[in-house]
Amino acid sequence: MKIAFGDLFDSDYKIETAYQTPLGGSQSAICYLAEELARQGHEVFLVNQASKGGMSRGVNCFPLPLVNLPEEIRLSLDAFVLQNVAGHGHQIRPLIGKQTRLILWTQQAHDVQFMEPLAERGERESYDGIAFVSEWQRGWFCDRYNIDRNKTAVLRNAASPAFYNLFPAGQSISGQKSQPPVLAYTSVPWRGLDLMADIFPRIREAVPGTRLKVFSSLKVYNIDENIDESRYGHIYRQCQETEGIEYIGSLSQPELARALREVNVLSYTNTYPETSCIAAIEAMASGCPIITTDLGALPETTAGFARLVPFVGDWQVYKEQFAEAVIETLEKISSSNVEPLLRKMVDFADRHYSWPGRAREWIEWLEAMERPGADLPEKIIKSKTKPVSAGLGLPQSYAETDAHLAELYRNRGELDWTIAACHRSLKSNPFLPLPYKTLGQALQAQGKKEAATRAYIRAIALYSGSAEKARANLGSLYEELTRGKETSGKESTASLPPTPNHSQDGWAFPRSPGEEIAAIRQGLINAELYFSLGNALVELGRLDDALHCYRQALKFAPNHARVCLNVGIILRKQGDLLGAIDFYRKAIASAPNFAEAHYSLGNALLEKGNLDEASISFHRAVEIKPDLAPAYCSLASLLAQQGQWEESIAASQTALALDPTDTTSYWNLGNALAAIGRVSEARTAYERSLAIRPNDGMRVRLAILLPVIYPSLEEMHAWRSRLATEINKLKARSLEIVDPLKEIRATNFNLAYQGKNDRDIQQQIAQLYRPLLPERVAAIDPPKQGIAQSEDPPKPPLKRGARKPPLTKGGVWGGSSATTFDRTRGKLRLGFISSYFYQHSVSNCFGRIIRQMPKDRFEIILLAAPANKSDRLTEQFRAIADSFINLPDSLEKTCQIVAELDLDFLTYTDIGMEPFTYFLAFTRLAKYQCVLTGHPVTTGIPTIDYFISSDLMETESAQDHYSETLVRLSGLPVDYAKPVLLGKPKPKAALGLPEKGNLYICPMMLFKVHPEFDFAVAEILRRDPEGIALFFQAKSKPLHQLLLARFQRTIPDVADRIQFLPWAEWQDFMNIMMLADVVLDTFHFVGGNTTLITLAMGTPMVTWPSPYLRGRVTYGYYRRMGVMDCVAATQPEYVDIAVKIGTNPDYRSMLREKILQNNAVLYENPEAVDEMVRFFLSR
Repeated sequence: MKIAFGDLFDSDYKIETAYQTPLGGSQSAICYLAEELARQGHEVFLVNQASKGGMSRGVNCFPLPLVNLPEEIRLSLDAFVLQNVAGHGHQIRPLIGKQTRLILWTQQAHDVQFMEPLAERGERESYDGIAFVSEWQRGWFCDRYNIDRNKTAVLRNAASPAFYNLFPAGQSISGQKSQPPVLAYTSVPWRGLDLMADIFPRIREAVPGTRLKVFSSLKVYNIDENIDESRYGHIYRQCQETEGIEYIGSLSQPELARALREVNVLSYTNTYPETSCIAAIEAMASGCPIITTDLGALPETTAGFARLVPFVGDWQVYKEQFAEAVIETLEKISSSNVEPLLRKMVDFADRHYSWPGRAREWIEWLEAMERPGADLPEKIIKSKTKPVSAGLGLPQSYAETDAHLAELYRNRGELDWTIAACHRSLKSNPFLPLPYKTLGQALQAQGKKEAATRAYIRAIALYSGSAEKARANLGSLYEELTRGKETSGKESTASLPPTPNHSQDGWAFPRSPGEEIAAIRQGLINAELYFSLGNALVELGRLDDALHCYRQALKFAPNHARVCLNVGIILRKQGDLLGAIDFYRKAIASAPNFAEAHYSLGNALLEKGNLDEASISFHRAVEIKPDLAPAYCSLASLLAQQGQWEESIAASQTALALDPTDTTSYWNLGNALAAIGRVSEARTAYERSLAIRPNDGMRVRLAILLPVIYPSLEEMHAWRSRLATEINKLKARSLEIVDPLKEIRATNFNLAYQGKNDRDIQQQIAQLYRPLLPERVAAIDPPKQGIAQSEDPPKPPLKRGARKPPLTKGGVWGGSSATTFDRTRGKLRLGFISSYFYQHSVSNCFGRIIRQMPKDRFEIILLAAPANKSDRLTEQFRAIADSFINLPDSLEKTCQIVAELDLDFLTYTDIGMEPFTYFLAFTRLAKYQCVLTGHPVTTGIPTIDYFISSDLMETESAQDHYSETLVRLSGLPVDYAKPVLLGKPKPKAALGLPEKGNLYICPMMLFKVHPEFDFAVAEILRRDPEGIALFFQAKSKPLHQLLLARFQRTIPDVADRIQFLPWAEWQDFMNIMMLADVVLDTFHFVGGNTTLITLAMGTPMVTWPSPYLRGRVTYGYYRRMGVMDCVAATQPEYVDIAVKIGTNPDYRSMLREKILQNNAVLYENPEAVDEMVRFFLSR
């Protein structure tokens, strides 16, 4: 054949150069292969960056550019082989003959920059074949660049001819080795030389006299010595200064072969995923046992002749493990007869890693192509009268030929032809494992999952050598999956042939001479088979069985990145988050550029609440794989949790640009847009998601969508009417929602700010959800008469402490319950559940009540919802509780956990502020279920029995506002620690307040600013020309822009005297409240925490109590104080009081003094605790 090699790298060499000076692995491989092809009679050319051309060892060399190769040669070539650089195939194709095969031969990793052009389809299709140097490398390239495996081949590297026959038959190998032992490092410095230098003193201490020879520099890449010194001189000097290390530098191949002949062990502290590793090949030919890592293709290349140290992220651990491996190996070779093992390794290298054999494989592969784009399966079919034995590995039997034909058909997606070829193969030879493997893959692709699993089982049994071994590995799964008739009816049921059981004969070497490469390949094949079987079982929903198969795969290939990833995915689904994270990290350690593993790790960390670490993982995933749309989707969710709404929107938009059909990204986009008040855009995002994948969860989410800031009063009424209409529409249909928490993941939180009686609409919404959630746990007794009960028939009584049966929802949520919780004799068991057991307004109001519950009367069990954060206040809660339980993000599992606690009361600090506790409240998990005023509006949920409020705040007819039984405490429903301003108060200027004018500050969250409030603000400012109205911006949302736009429409004449202050932290906020002339309470939904802070500072706060609790809290505080001067009976009177206080400094001072004299009753008052105790004990 007439073959030309092209090398575009800046390296000046000819074939002879490889024998004279150090040369990079890729360049030396070209030289040795080209020379051998010429020696075997082929016409060979080399086109590279040589300074001048000429004949060199039978190869005609030409300097670039390619046109320097005469046209008559170029057009008549049988093959042009381009090495290591993609992106030029479409340029080279017109310069060579139409019948010339264009081959890309790469020794590079898949993630290097000059391989990335393969992502372009046109570039891939310009090549007739792509040659790789390992299966590991080929797998990564095919996966990353969607390369058709049918046009690829694995043609491994070989040793330099200088390493041939270093130890003739009959000559002792061990007798040529040095004593005391000598280690060698022969790779470039940046692949781990510094680590080797670090650990060598420990090795020398353990094995005295040991020496290390370092054959390393950048000379192999023709890099200037000064550059080499500037980059790695510190490592070379470390070697030179360390006792026992001899730094030699790079040698030519003949010189290196002579040096390694005396070396005992190659100690390669590799940190780089090798695609082949010529250094390991040379060591094997030199009779040097190898100690290295399990990264990349090293397990393949070393073929069992290496001690592979797992590469871990912890450098110290890795160095310690590597040092131990070297010490153990040195001790073995000094204390046992190693000659047979060394001879086996050398003979293996001579047979399998020589260029004459490799050249023949190249020619067979090229000849099998016949012409550019030839249909290889058709060629093989035409050759059935003479079985093909090309370099693709096609063997000398019809059964095996059909087996490989089946693989080719499967790679082309022709599944029926694949199955037919498998049947023909098995008819000829029922003992071949390969066709069973391929058959399983084809059946799985056709959706015939059970038949696929049986095919995989058969393949595993045949590869294992016997059915007994398969049974041992698979347990009962083997019997189950092999019972019954095979789907195809074609597979033989003959007994499986046994194979000899070889015993291990030393180190990590293969079991018998001549089977070295087969041993490692069989391990990889078994790993892939178990991996495929596991994948099929996942599709069948059999996660435990799939997990078992993946673990079997890891026995054969412990660092199989994709298997580790899938194990992690299953463990996460099963709730073992820490186990999942561990396996994701193992996958990354094995394949650092495995984008999907980084993405999955990010998801697990996000679920665990480690947002910063999750962010790093997501960013790393998209750095590696910029088109990984799901990573952007998860990143959008994370950014939303961090309150980075604009960034979340941008991430969702990127995800949708990559995958316009991703409904989750539309969901995230809609949620982020809704959060910052861009409700019409949010609605569009939800509708697009619904158009792509119609589902009831999204229909509900769309129905309950409400603005954060209403543009006008009319708009607010229209949105309320829309909500009622949409809910009625949904109630008329049978919703298909399995898990409302995951499929709706929202509450109707914004409804409460409309200022209406929400009982009926809350009950309508609850009726919509009622069929979707289990109403109660079978063992929980219903509440006493007068409380809304389930319509389920009565359940038999359960003794206290007995194990409860699972939930009673029509078989949707089953499974066993959690471990029984031991009851303390004679005490009521109180459960408090919240997402806010940390520094938050809810815990500020109710934390002291919970912490002061008398322990002699109650067992206190605190249930932290998944959204609960952790801080020092959390630890205080944990310290006082008899049990503090972090609940999983699963309603099913939480119901099982809480049911086992056998609670007398389950008290929610709030319901409606977040979805987890809202949906959980639909299930009766205690005899009595209550809710506090954390979200001061009725829930509408029939399984909530009591709403605990205060007579100070409620109207006489307030029961009409609640679906629950209203409990009216005579005092306050909260116990609040009195806020204290620390240090010297700051002046106005330091806090960004106007120095002049009367300051009317409304410190509420902006979503509380009802449209009716606009006109009160306007009238105050009209009547006080010196007045300035101040609001606070939201912490992470641009809501003030929406509200300001509304003010400019509704009250344009005073809008220029309305300002928005930046969000203020705790102490500054108190300081600002102290400096306010008047604090304005909002209409319909007033302050809670804010009121208590304001009154602690003594600042007058004007309030108008509307008919419902959420508009009467400040009124209740004033009633408890006995100070009613700031309470207005009507909205016009509200304006009168505000202006009087704002414009009359003396009156303002009198009110401030009055408030300070009477506010003590609002803080640290035990009355709330006492009344709650009486309530619990009275049931």
